[in-house]
Amino acid sequence: MSGDNLRERVVVINVVDEDERFVRGASVSMKLGNRVLAKADYITQPAVFHINNTAAVLKFVATYGNHRGEVTLAADQSQYTIKFQKFKVPSPVVAAPPHIRAGNPVMIVTLVLAGLFATLCIWGGVQLMSASGSGETAFSFVGLAFTTKQAGVASIGLGAIVVILTFRRVLKALEYLGRL
Repeated sequence: MSGDNLRERVVVINVVDEDERFVRGASVSMKLGNRVLAKADYITQPAVFHINNTAAVLKFVATYGNHRGEVTLAADQSQYTIKFQKFKVPSPVVAAPPHIRAGNPVMIVTLVLAGLFATLCIWGGVQLMSASGSGETAFSFVGLAFTTKQAGVASIGLGAIVVILTFRRVLKALEYLGRL
């Protein structure tokens, strides 16, 4: 065994796009044959690998999304840049289909009006609770019956129910539109 094989070898792998900008979030694997020796996931700086066998010919594979780059380094190489051609970071924002975009104004107006009504009910309920006096209050709203000694509590409950039911209905409408 020679003395060269006992020294540590440091290999630095940079992953860049076609404009030479570092790609954050890529994964780099170091392979010897088909065996993965080490892996650096979601890198935010160049990947640095420490190897005990300096004579080994190593293969490095960089991946990001569906992009893949490979390089094989000889024993005397210690730094390499893997460049993705025509690289674009996948956009996390996906445009909504036209039928969902068409329904957005109606849903926004519905949510705003329900929010205003609920805010007024809750504000009015707080005002009624701070006023003197009490009496039996009972009403029914969308199948739910309320009975309380304070009209303010009933008003606050009404505002909360309006918010919950409206938001549930708008979310169900979005789910329905998403299935189309």
